[in-house]
Amino acid sequence: MTEKTRKILLSIFLSLLIVSLMSFSLTWARYSEEMPSGGDYSGDLEYVVSDQIEISSAEDFFTAIENGYTNIKI
Repeated sequence: MTEKTRKILLSIFLSLLIVSLMSFSLTWARYSEEMPSGGDYSGDLEYVVSDQIEISSAEDFFTAIENGYTNIKI
């Protein structure tokens, strides 16, 4: 092989190696096992439900939003 061919093959090999290692490092977290938690938040958590306010007009709707309600029933 000529020197020029060796340089081209070496650059192709190194490029493929760099791409492979980068893709491996970026996807490693997807396949690693999640560490168990020993704190208060492990296991099932209860859902926090905000108070629901029932409105009947557009004016009540804007008033409810101004008062900070997010669970609005029309």
